Amino acid sequence: VFAARFHFALIGDQQYNAFQETQFSNLINDINAENEILFVVHDGDFKSGSSPCTDALFESRRDQFNTFKKPFVFLFGDNEWTDCHRSGGDPLERLDKLRELFTQGDASLGKKRMPLLRQSEDPAYSKFRENVLWSRLGVVFAGFNIVGSNNNRPTHLTPGGTVVGNQEEYDERNA
Repeated sequence: VFAARFHFALIGDQQYNAFQETQFSNLINDINAENEILFVVHDGDFKSGSSPCTDALFESRRDQFNTFKKPFVFLFGDNEWTDCHRSGGDPLERLDKLRELFTQGDASLGKKRMPLLRQSEDPAYSKFRENVLWSRLGVVFAGFNIVGSNNNRPTHLTPGGTVVGNQEEYDERNA
């Protein structure tokens, strides 16, 4: 038997350019106005893959996510970390920063919080705070850090050219 019917918002691939940046506050207002929405999930890519991966941008996005009235779950995308090499950033350092800013505690973001079960509760997977489970009205949801750009598995950008990715990180996270 299934739980009662409910609504949630799923967003992602937002704010790639100046126009989308200005429209994001409208999206927040529209979602906040919907009383039936129980929570919001962002499935990654809060910036374009080639734009800088700065602390200031990450902090700004966290602050925006916390303006949602309902619980807000952010799942990392490739643009936030694996693609940071495009703008001179270190993908692994950016992954650590995402974990620091977006996965503290055992609750969602947003003005109203909901509990999240983090994979990091298992000591064997203590790094992986971003992998989460939550349940609403009898339905279980799961979010994982499995991103585009080959999921940080080493890849040749050009034949015989630069390799991006990190085999050790890839193997550990995919275990």
